[in-house]
Amino acid sequence: MAHLKCLALENEGVRQIVSAEDVAELEEINIFECEMTRAGEYLLKEVRSSATLSSLIGVVCKDNFLAGVKNVICNIDMGNLLHQYALKNKEVSKIEVAHKERRIHVTYSCKNDLWYEFDLRNRGLPARSLYIPKKNMVISGLKEEIGVKNFGGIYIQSNTELCEYLIKVIGAFQSEDTEENKILLKVFLSYVFDNKVLEVAYKQDVNTSNMFKQLLEQTYRSCMGLLKLTDKYSEAMLEAACKKALSYTASPSYKSIKNILVTGSVKKESEPSDSKTTHKAHGIIRVYTELITVSYIKI
Repeated sequence: MAHLKCLALENEGVRQIVSAEDVAELEEINIFECEMTRAGEYLLKEVRSSATLSSLIGVVCKDNFLAGVKNVICNIDMGNLLHQYALKNKEVSKIEVAHKERRIHVTYSCKNDLWYEFDLRNRGLPARSLYIPKKNMVISGLKEEIGVKNFGGIYIQSNTELCEYLIKVIGAFQSEDTEENKILLKVFLSYVFDNKVLEVAYKQDVNTSNMFKQLLEQTYRSCMGLLKLTDKYSEAMLEAACKKALSYTASPSYKSIKNILVTGSVKKESEPSDSKTTHKAHGIIRVYTELITVSYIKI
């Protein structure tokens, strides 16, 4: 399948249709995301013509941003498996934002371990993936934004308070390489970058300076509520209930975990016979309390 020609590639104004394999072999590719390129590409699909996207842009723009640019993918669709294959050995190495023109220019190069990558399960495509820079990664053109959302996901600007804080959180979870820590890190990031929460920060009547503090306080109350359940249920049952809830959703609620315990979905037989209910947190619950500690790092 990867040899099928399905990608429109323009190289310094010359257009050709190439395969995902052809693109995968290129050292660097460029993608421009804006309404103008989408409209131009739609026109080229509907009308048989020898015109190129670059020539169309040149007709309507004094400053043709495609002129002289090499290896421009014109019809990228991250919902297409072949398009995903074309980029599988590459990662974003440069992002440029043109506010006035409402345009994002993304350059992909061969992978060089530049980003932490996470799957945000509670967000749909195209913003399901979260990328946090491991190294200095300046997204040019940003003003007060924390990052940029494009066809590939959410990319966070480096050298910001938020980025530094997230890296501390990642370090705390990855200090102990367990499956529980991996799951809970995804839960935390999915919650912070939930589209019902993150986009709220851009509304004028929201106090953004207190936004994350409020999120962390809510996380703290949820954790304390979970720990309180050990007054009635054993740690082993609570652990099992948390794992079961996480198998359903990346962001389980206190109510959903409690319902699992109340309805008896977790069998008591799975608990060791000599276990005793204590208030010492361990396993998943212990990681929740570690999250609380990390959450109060000053940002």
